Amino acid sequence: MERAVGAEATVFDVAQRTFELDALNAGETRFAIAETLAHLDYLVVADRLRRWGAPVWYFEPVAAARSAA
Repeated sequence: MERAVGAEATVFDVAQRTFELDALNAGETRFAIAETLAHLDYLVVADRLRRWGAPVWYFEPVAAARSAA
């Protein structure tokens, strides 16, 4: 999941890179996006990703965030 973020991505970007969303029905797509968000939030708490932005959240690796600062 962390590798799917790349330099910067939204939850939907990462879900598209991780799951074949076009092959899923609406309920499965919602579940895939919710699972993706849960994993990304875990990585934020573990200090491996940084979340920023509003109203759309973007995620980026902590190393990239520190080098930009």
